Amino acid sequence: MVMLGVLVPPIATIIIMDQVVLNRKIEDSKLRPVNFVPVAFICWALASVVSFYFNSNLPQYCTSFISIITAAIFYAVANAIVKPKLIED
Repeated sequence: MVMLGVLVPPIATIIIMDQVVLNRKIEDSKLRPVNFVPVAFICWALASVVSFYFNSNLPQYCTSFISIITAAIFYAVANAIVKPKLIED
C-alpha cells in the first residue's frame, strides 16, 4: 500500500498539470507537440524519490500529499525551463 501511495499520485498530478494547469494553445494548426515528453518521467521519478524519503524518515507526514505537491512543483519548474518541442504534420 505504501508503494501505491508513493508511486501513483505523482502520475495523476503530472497529467493534471499538463492538461489543465499548464494548458498551452498552439496558434499554428500545422504544428503539434511531440508525443513523448521525458520531462514528465523525470519529474515523476524525482517526486517518487522525495516521497520515499519522507516515508522512510518522516512517516508521520502524509506521503501521498507530499508526492502530489512535489510532482506539481517539479513539473511546473521543468516546464518553465524546458519548452515543449513542436513538429509539423
